Amino acid sequence: MKRNVLLGALAGLLACGGCGIITFNPEGPREITEPCCLDTWSVVHMSTGALMGEALGDTSIKPTIFALAAYEIIEPYFWFEYGESLTNAECDILVALLGWFAATADQR
Repeated sequence: MKRNVLLGALAGLLACGGCGIITFNPEGPREITEPCCLDTWSVVHMSTGALMGEALGDTSIKPTIFALAAYEIIEPYFWFEYGESLTNAECDILVALLGWFAATADQR
């Protein structure tokens, strides 16, 4: 059951994703270019949450939230060629938590 929920959610994100078309001017100032809540990176975030849930178990919600939030704070320093909106960063965390909940559903 758990795997079916996770696979269904991933398929849904793939179907809904794609609004995050990256457009930026490499010679100009950095602009917010990722305004969407769901994008193609949502699959990666959901998988990350699922992996954290599988590896750490169902008692790992606080460390998982901390790690996800910390990554979203430092992410611009790794991907400096484009930015993202606060909405996108918040949705990245929520999508990862959806993966975590799907992965730990059997453990609760």
